[in-house]
Amino acid sequence: MSACLTEAELAALATAHHLTCESCRSKLLNPATHVTAPPSLEDTIEVRAPVDDVPASVGRYVVVEKNGVQELLGRGGYGKVLLTRDSAVGRDVALKCLRSRVVSSPKRAQAEARLLREARVVGQLEHPAIVPLYDVGRSETGQLFYTMRRIRGRTLAEAVASAGDFTARLRLLPHVLTACNAIAYAHSRGVIHRDLKPQNVMVDRFGQTAVIDWGLASTAGAEVDEPSAPETSNALRLVGDGQTISDGKGRLGTPAYMSPEQLTGVRGLIDEKSDVWGLGAILYEVLTGRSPRDKGPLSRPPAPVRTLVPDCPKDLAALCDKALAESRDERYPSAEALAEDLDAWLHGREVKAHVYRPRELIKRFVTEHRIALSVGAISLATLVVLMTGAFLRVRDERNRAREFGLAMLNDVLPRMTSLGDAAFLARFTGRVQEWLDATGSGADDPAVARAWLHLSIGAEAAGDEPTALRYAQRCLDLTRELDAPHRYAFEQGCGVLFDDNGGLPDADAIVAHIETLWSKSPPPGMENDVATLESRQQVSARRTYHANLKGKSLLEGEAGRDTVTLARQWRRVAPDEPMAISALSDALSNAAVAAINQHDAALALSLASESVEEARALLKATRNVQSIARLSDALLVDVTTRHWFGRDDAALQPLYEEARAVYGAEQLMTPEPTLARIGLLQLELETAHLEALPPLLDRLEPQKLSSNAFGLWLYATVASGRGAQVLADEAVLARHPGFLDTALGFALAAADAGDFQRAAKWAREASGYGTGSSWAIGGMDRWARTRQGPAASAIQRFATGMAASLRQANNEQTKTALLELATALEELQP
Repeated sequence: MSACLTEAELAALATAHHLTCESCRSKLLNPATHVTAPPSLEDTIEVRAPVDDVPASVGRYVVVEKNGVQELLGRGGYGKVLLTRDSAVGRDVALKCLRSRVVSSPKRAQAEARLLREARVVGQLEHPAIVPLYDVGRSETGQLFYTMRRIRGRTLAEAVASAGDFTARLRLLPHVLTACNAIAYAHSRGVIHRDLKPQNVMVDRFGQTAVIDWGLASTAGAEVDEPSAPETSNALRLVGDGQTISDGKGRLGTPAYMSPEQLTGVRGLIDEKSDVWGLGAILYEVLTGRSPRDKGPLSRPPAPVRTLVPDCPKDLAALCDKALAESRDERYPSAEALAEDLDAWLHGREVKAHVYRPRELIKRFVTEHRIALSVGAISLATLVVLMTGAFLRVRDERNRAREFGLAMLNDVLPRMTSLGDAAFLARFTGRVQEWLDATGSGADDPAVARAWLHLSIGAEAAGDEPTALRYAQRCLDLTRELDAPHRYAFEQGCGVLFDDNGGLPDADAIVAHIETLWSKSPPPGMENDVATLESRQQVSARRTYHANLKGKSLLEGEAGRDTVTLARQWRRVAPDEPMAISALSDALSNAAVAAINQHDAALALSLASESVEEARALLKATRNVQSIARLSDALLVDVTTRHWFGRDDAALQPLYEEARAVYGAEQLMTPEPTLARIGLLQLELETAHLEALPPLLDRLEPQKLSSNAFGLWLYATVASGRGAQVLADEAVLARHPGFLDTALGFALAAADAGDFQRAAKWAREASGYGTGSSWAIGGMDRWARTRQGPAASAIQRFATGMAASLRQANNEQTKTALLELATALEELQP
């Protein structure tokens, strides 16, 4: 009797059959009919039983357990990734090590060499879209491991699967562009990924992208190794389910996403252009919703994009088809070139992969109808019809490009205007101007004029007033071609920033100009126009701001209510527009401050709470750092309002904790976190958490702060017991002249240090300035109560008087408290 076939021999026979039988391959590739083989016993143990070859802790890394089982983040042919806790810094990290059956196999040394090589490759790559390497070492049992940042989110493949239609999948293109740039960077470092697919691109809820799994990467100057695992000898049978294979014959990667040269296993041809094909495969799946080789034999080229998705723009489809060219010479020469073309399409510019030849259409028509053209009248009419059709097609394509660009503009502008980043504004505006030039001047389109209005608002938010005026003028130039009703909106919006004389001379002229604009009512029928509501809301917000600066609390309250009314109407007309949600949250916060100044506790608390709810809605809709900044500002106003009016209810502490957490996230995610730190400083000072001030003060540079922020920094510095630091640089007063907070901060620091003469001089000087102040009642009152020495009672009386004057919005009482402080300090002089 002959011996039975071994499991390996049976697997080899099955593999041979699957590679030659088209019927079986079609079933494997068809998700509806594909049946996954049941997991092996070892696989089951790997997931459900504790991992016996990795201890509960590896030096500083403690393996996280869930229900007594070590938490597994993922695994591949030879390695697995565990969730661990870095006890040194208190963060979760991903720890990659070998699978238990590889550790116990004869190929452990080869697998360890591969793991170490992968760690070294990742360690060379420092790019925001490439997961950073943290550490490499061995466990107490001698097993090799390395740690990296834990990635949260989902794969691009999952994002594509959850997208409802082609339009939804188009929103994933920025992630593809980021992946292209990451691979271009890797190529510049001599590293080729060799296993690019949507499953190896991670996207998170905040729009970040990461290219992962560099286990098959090769480096320039090194021999191309062929990493293998015990189960990969028949790995081609897995084609269609997205798993990575290595068959020992030079074929590396995932069959459905392999370039032609990878499928043939020709080692010398697997280079940067192979990764270009992989990036094209990722783009292909985003556009079509399926992989390039999900049906038919592997040798068959992918179907052209437009045969599967007729609605796909021709130039975008040509871009993808060029990346997936079978001939290496016809592909993009590099990942960087592919990224440039994709970036061009996303910004409405022409892509190099598509030839735009309107003259060829005319030539083809003339050739086809050369007999008819012999008859003059008929030929002329036909030519006119053709030219008209071509013009309409070009116009339609231009309009579609314009609409796409405007949609992107409206998505980015809320981030830009709240970020205050002048460098980003300059780069972004250059791209917008290229897009506007490519799609026409837009004199017939109010949306383009609104784009320039938004850019001017962004420039002002970034502190670049000359650029803001220049963009406002561009907006006004475009509106001259519009009808009067549409022109009204932009004259309002630009008029806040710009006048016919090239700029307003002083604050009184600005206020008068704003009141003139506000007095002009919208034309009939334009009351619910989005651009009109936005511009009117902006004018009203300026009225509120300048009334606050001048201490006119009644006018501030009236203007604040008008601003809220307009913002609510804008929100109703455009409920899904992020700028409308952000504007309403801002208006509610400012109106709450105005209500505080009028000592209307009930109204202030109601407005502040509603502002927080709108900011939370904005974060839910956009999930970016700018919406986080909007929420932190709203929470600060709500917490401050409750604290000022003594509403120490059950909601105060959770709101305070939420505000601290949101400010922490904002500092981590913002390129320039100064504003977030100032906001958190104000939160801690307002709520009298003085012990939290020193770490924040250490991370602020007072010479770079605005006058209002500098006054807040002064109070926090004094309240944290660092008054000597203030007195050491009295010259800083020259940078912030005429501000009550500046002079008062120096007065308190000097009084606390026993220099009563200087303290009295600064207190009298402060009494002569405007009465607007960043004085934090809770924090400064707690500080005053801890004072000792001759000036203690004078400081405590002043803190009480300052709090009373602010709560009652009594400017004269503030001045009286300052003069009483000065007199008391003068009496203490020897």
